[in-house]
Amino acid sequence: MKIEYTSSLSGGEWWLSDDDWKKLEAAGWTVEWGKERWLGALAKRASKDFDNVGDAIREFEKVTGQKASDEGCPCCGAPHSFSWEDEYASGNDCLEHLYAKVPKSLREATEALNDRTELSARVTPTARNNQKP
Repeated sequence: MKIEYTSSLSGGEWWLSDDDWKKLEAAGWTVEWGKERWLGALAKRASKDFDNVGDAIREFEKVTGQKASDEGCPCCGAPHSFSWEDEYASGNDCLEHLYAKVPKSLREATEALNDRTELSARVTPTARNNQKP
């Protein structure tokens, strides 16, 4: 399935450098290069076929060193967006494609952390050393 990445001028600056775009291109992404800079950017989008959007986001993060879930500024929105078929993800929405279970609210995340902390406190030091992170 074709996944398209789009960059936003969030917070008054582009989050990807020309070198980042070149790295994406070297990794097999088709980068749409402009003929001239638009507000300082030579490219604003790239695409590549993947089995799923999670694979695309993971590769994007590995190649660019960026975090797809960055929120950017409140007025401009998230700097990184991914679209495919009739769907779209940006900011924290990207996390749903990277992890099996993502809390929907701060309360849900806090409760999950508290449950994990309580469980961890009941584990003996020997058992704790044998746990996988």
